[in-house]
Amino acid sequence: MGSPAPPIGFNRDAIVAAVDLASLADELLGPYAGTEQAPSWPCPNPDHPQTGRTPPVTVFTGRTGEQRWHCHACGNHGTALDLMTQVRG
Repeated sequence: MGSPAPPIGFNRDAIVAAVDLASLADELLGPYAGTEQAPSWPCPNPDHPQTGRTPPVTVFTGRTGEQRWHCHACGNHGTALDLMTQVRG
């Protein structure tokens, strides 16, 4: 018998780098509002009521080069993985 196969894992950095966060936000949160240069989405936090005239979430590239999202109303933020967790649980 050979040695057991190594455990299957994932490379977080590779996954985050491979995802277009704006496209993922469109898929998970609905099409963006605003312009292509300044898109915004509703907050993925189910406890955050959407009461403003404009969606509070924007996507940007952080200091480390990772794409990140931030809700300017409630403060939730993160990477593509965090967005998936917020939306899908």
